[in-house]
Order: sequence, then structure tokens, then C-alpha cells
Amino acid sequence: MCARCLGIYLGAAAGLLVRLPRQLALRFFLAALAVNAIDGLAEFAGMHGNWMLLRFSLGFALGTAAAMLVAASIIPTEIPVANTSPIGNGGKA
Repeated sequence: MCARCLGIYLGAAAGLLVRLPRQLALRFFLAALAVNAIDGLAEFAGMHGNWMLLRFSLGFALGTAAAMLVAASIIPTEIPVANTSPIGNGGKA
């Protein structure tokens, strides 16, 4: 397993622990994706070598952002609370 993949997997686990609004999670995901693409192209073009810590860090950011985006898309940010008070239900229990 490469360093970037390990970062993505660990970042995805960590990203599920963070709650962000969907729009902010989408922006973070697009930024992380762009930075990973630039790094991949730079490495492919021979501009720098295979730097493991950089690959891990960028993968971690991408995995975190992806998990936050998925969580924000399927889990509502506001959890509805049922009104169980007899006063709030017009006196009906």
C-alpha cells in the first residue's frame, strides 16, 4: 500500500469524526483533490521525487475531506428532537 493510499484510508476514518456543513466540506474536498492532482502531476513530470510524508499528508487531507463530504450529504446537520412536553402539545400527552 502506498503512503497516499494509507493517508486516504486513515483520513477517511478521521473525517467521519468531524461535522461540517455540506458546502464547506465540498470546498475542502475540491481543494484537497486539486492539491493531490498537482502533486501527482509534479511527481510524474519529475519536478520532485517520491516524498512519502508529503504523499501521506495530502492523502490524509483528501480522505478526511471525502469522508466529511459523504457524512454531510447523508447525515442531517440538525437532528430533529421530538416534542414530548405536554405543554408544547396543547396539553395532550
